[in-house]
Amino acid sequence: MKRLCLVLALLAAVPAHAARFRVVSPDLPPWAMESDGKPAGLGIELVQAMAQAAHDEISIQVLPRARAQKAVMDAADVLIVPLGRIPDREANFRWIIPLAPDRFVVVAKADSPLKTIDDCRNQVVGMQIGGPGEAAAHAHGFEHIEPVSDEGLDAKKLLAGRIGCWLTGELAARASLRAAGSNFAAVKELGLVSENMMYLAGSKSLDDAAAKQWEAALAAIKANGSYERIMQEYQN
Repeated sequence: MKRLCLVLALLAAVPAHAARFRVVSPDLPPWAMESDGKPAGLGIELVQAMAQAAHDEISIQVLPRARAQKAVMDAADVLIVPLGRIPDREANFRWIIPLAPDRFVVVAKADSPLKTIDDCRNQVVGMQIGGPGEAAAHAHGFEHIEPVSDEGLDAKKLLAGRIGCWLTGELAARASLRAAGSNFAAVKELGLVSENMMYLAGSKSLDDAAAKQWEAALAAIKANGSYERIMQEYQN
């Protein structure tokens, strides 16, 4: 209780005329996407909960990945959620707060005889175009790769036996399998490829006061239980 009161006091210290933020989100289900014409997803729900805790007004727009990143680099006081923190991006953004890790894994059907990532080398491997799977596929020596534009296609192909392995984010796999009428119990994890922290980031020019506001807002939704509730919704 004392912790929550402290967080609320920090938020109250933010001026009432705090700037309205534009938030862009790369199209990255289940972190960010459009559903019925509206922004949706894990990262978007988290930033909406934080904005509510901070009594701030935000606008959210889902864009293709490259356009979302360019929008933040080309303008002042623009936020992006989510964004993986990797060396190539380090100098281009202000890294405000870490939200949650994104585990990138290799999975196969639960009844598959495959046991390790190495067992996938002679299998047809599915992955999303432009995702971290491309580098991982080459690093692990996969020779038979079938890239797709939509993770949901790989979920269906794996369940139908059209691919033997699937390189994917764990949260993306869970969401795609649910959309395909199945669940994560239908697959088994063969190994972890990487784990990347997903951030709320912003323009390099974002000032310290704004960054502290979002830090306090994240602490607030962790203290009031909203953070855990949203995370559990996407982890099941």
